[in-house]
Amino acid sequence: MRPVPKKFRHVYPYLRFSSDPQGEGNSIERQREALRKGVLDRLDGLALEQVEITWLEDHGLSAYHGHHLSKGVMGDFMQKVKSRQVEPDSLFVCESVSRASRQGGFAVLGMINAMLDADMCVLLLDQGVVFNRSEIPKFLTVQLTLYAELAREESLIKAQYAKDNWSRNRQLAREKAGNFVFTRECPRWLEVHDGKYRVIEEKAASVREIYAKALDGFGIHKLVSHANTNRLPVPGKGDSWHASLVKRLLENRAVIGEFQPHVNGPDGKRVPEGDPIDNFYPAIVELDVFHAVNSLRRKRHEFPKRADA
Repeated sequence: MRPVPKKFRHVYPYLRFSSDPQGEGNSIERQREALRKGVLDRLDGLALEQVEITWLEDHGLSAYHGHHLSKGVMGDFMQKVKSRQVEPDSLFVCESVSRASRQGGFAVLGMINAMLDADMCVLLLDQGVVFNRSEIPKFLTVQLTLYAELAREESLIKAQYAKDNWSRNRQLAREKAGNFVFTRECPRWLEVHDGKYRVIEEKAASVREIYAKALDGFGIHKLVSHANTNRLPVPGKGDSWHASLVKRLLENRAVIGEFQPHVNGPDGKRVPEGDPIDNFYPAIVELDVFHAVNSLRRKRHEFPKRADA
């Protein structure tokens, strides 16, 4: 039997948020402050420099979908726990069950059992008690399972609200094409102003020039070189042109004003929903120019190195 130690030499505080608005708000600092206090309260006279503290942070990863375990720091930490790379009697600290997981009782108990099997101690601040495999408070397992299921149910409700909201927005997008902002996220040559999409003229001019040069026979790499040499404003992230950006621009039907709504498929990948919506965005490239450029690109792909007109 290994009693809960009075002093911890290594502490692992874990904090997480799942969305950008949470990160931009006070979620992270509030969690950090709560975890700092929770750790300091349990050092039992040890100076802070005598304790090794390894902060575990997952920013913008969902615990409902388990992304913090499949893609994040928490997943890496749990692998170390299961392979006994975390020293015994170290302390894992988390604000609440919902920060550790929103996948239900089985998932939470699985994570905690792995830590206990590795002779770690666990502190969930909302429970207020440190426990290990030998000292588990009465009914704690029942409480953790209940809180985990409530957290999962809360996420299910939020997910359904979000799904319904996006569904309404997609319907409005079809009904009010040209007069409805589906989301502030839009093609990089546009911006949202007074509730409408507005063309950023210098970036739109860059797109038109790329199409004009493509119509003259420029290939992808030559277009990239031309854009960078002439310092055309970049209609995308970053401050330089690259092949994938040019390729996307030449294939993007948003330049002719078209918008294709998407939904998440069964495998989590986005798939088109319904027909594209015409005249949703302000068009910046003529329809015949768009089709002519893409026709040339298809012919170049089908008949490489052909020299005829």
